[in-house]
Amino acid sequence: MLDNIVSSPALSLAQQQSLAQTAGIDLPDQLNWMIMEPRIRRLISEWEGEIRETKRRRAIRKLDINIEYLRSDGRLLADETLIGVKVVDENIRKEQPIFVQYLTQPHRLAIFDCQSNPSLNTETLEIAFSKGMSYSGFLRNLFKTIDGAQMHGWDSVEVLFDATKPLHCSVEHVGHENLIFSDDAKDIQAQEFILRVFDLTTVQLKRYKNKYGFNTSVVDTILADLDTSTSSVPRSVRVYKYFTKIDDIVYVSWCTLKGETGAGQMVSSWLKDPKPLDLGRRKLEERTIMVEEQISMPQIPPSIVGPATTTIKRPQVTKEWISQNESLYPIVILLYNETEEQCIADQKGRVHYDLSSQEAQIALWSLFINGAVRASNVYAAPTQPSATGGALRKLDNIGVEHGVFYSEPINFFHTDYPDPNILKAADSLNLRKTQEMGRSAEAVINRDDARKTAEELKQARNESIQMSAIPILNFSGFMRETLSFTWYIVQSQAEQQLITLLPIELQVPASPQLVPGVPPPNKTITINDPTFIQQSYDIKPAGDIDVVRRAEKTQRRMLLLPIIQPTAAYPQFLMDLISEMLPEDAAKYNNILQQQVASQQQIMIGLAGMLREATTDENGNIKSEWQQFALQLQQAFSILDKQKNS
Repeated sequence: MLDNIVSSPALSLAQQQSLAQTAGIDLPDQLNWMIMEPRIRRLISEWEGEIRETKRRRAIRKLDINIEYLRSDGRLLADETLIGVKVVDENIRKEQPIFVQYLTQPHRLAIFDCQSNPSLNTETLEIAFSKGMSYSGFLRNLFKTIDGAQMHGWDSVEVLFDATKPLHCSVEHVGHENLIFSDDAKDIQAQEFILRVFDLTTVQLKRYKNKYGFNTSVVDTILADLDTSTSSVPRSVRVYKYFTKIDDIVYVSWCTLKGETGAGQMVSSWLKDPKPLDLGRRKLEERTIMVEEQISMPQIPPSIVGPATTTIKRPQVTKEWISQNESLYPIVILLYNETEEQCIADQKGRVHYDLSSQEAQIALWSLFINGAVRASNVYAAPTQPSATGGALRKLDNIGVEHGVFYSEPINFFHTDYPDPNILKAADSLNLRKTQEMGRSAEAVINRDDARKTAEELKQARNESIQMSAIPILNFSGFMRETLSFTWYIVQSQAEQQLITLLPIELQVPASPQLVPGVPPPNKTITINDPTFIQQSYDIKPAGDIDVVRRAEKTQRRMLLLPIIQPTAAYPQFLMDLISEMLPEDAAKYNNILQQQVASQQQIMIGLAGMLREATTDENGNIKSEWQQFALQLQQAFSILDKQKNS
């Protein structure tokens, strides 16, 4: 009963409350604005600390240093500078190629492992799904999420029903500080309610009013308040997308708070009343409805001409697409580093790990550069001390000129140049940080000594490959959850024939029959292939197989290469290795190798034939002088005969 009340799109929240009271039902507190407003304000207030930390971390990464301001403020002397070594940003960028490779190298986005029919070949479905989800902006939102997780420790996306996208589904980057939840949250799905922050311009607010069905009177009040603002600068309005769970059903609404970003006198209320979250998922269910039907009845008395009719109700079974309730928030969180920390807010990113190294390298490089600049300046003093003695005095308006004779001897000098070991110390910090990130091969290559060996480089590269798999594992779990969420939407939309995923044509009889006695012509309709659409799948990101496992397999092949090289299996082993490492160019190189192998076989057959002629008599028996090699010669001749026959 409660679900029917709150899911009715024609009723406002006030009408829902009135109807609920009439039915003797109390609406849950999570749907009552008067109860939820102070709780929402309190949660937002507790999140202010995380917002400040987010801004601080961004400033540390950007490291926007204004040298002129620091000098004018007296924090730097006129001959000093500050070298901004952006360790945090550099390390974030160094880690990103493995994620880019994971997403872009496979020719498909996901692997569909059919649980209901394991023998089903799902390649066509994988390609169709990948093509539909590769809309403009999909990868950009994922890259933003990766970057945010690297810097702050976690970031998130929201999976949306979006009729403007090819598969009516999109993945949108939320932003680290724009997802508000309790600071002791361990699982986002276990939260009573969460908020997503939006800062909307007036243009966006008008568009959202139509797109999401915002309350017209509330929006008009906000816009009118902004128009009367004395500020000449366009202001944005902060609104919140509110998610909550009641009886394992997700409800969603929009709200704004008085005094938030924008005009200070804005109303504080639901911008859109809470409704069950609708992601476009429907299920075809049978329903029995009563249909009115008129029937003829004999007239009594018979003097009345013509039969009379009456209306009766008959049950009729129909099929209808019924909206499905969502039990999960459409939010997926990406953690940068999965540790034993249970609270999401306790996860740390590269700013936390690299800040001390960045500050130390800034200090060392600035110290060295400033010392070198000062040491390059020339200073002068008379050889003979002043007769008057006393404190040292600076003689102004006197400069050193080239080609000038002086009446008294002068000593020219400069301060000592800084110790070069300062730079070595800075490089050591950089190498240590590189090793901490699992980039051992890079650390070995950049090490400035003569002790680097081929074996050390090989081991360092192998260690780097193994270490790079750790962040990929976290990202793989994130992608698996995200892709599974998107497939729930796509699958339902395909079943409803609202999108084109895997189209097939069917011949169905047209109705009604137009000409009596003549069969109706067949009608061709296009539907999504139910062989694929109506199955149950375990969805995995394609990068797991196409990138990670391929890299692991390639690594094992490289380790076996020296063992296989002396054997007859080497040519085929080499062709398989090229096919895995260079799939685009494999045909070209493998053709050359096959031609070389065929040529070598012809040469070997010719040499073996010559050997047979030299070691056997006219009857084909091995000559007496070659009897000690009879066994080896017979084996060689047997192989020669097999190759000739093949």
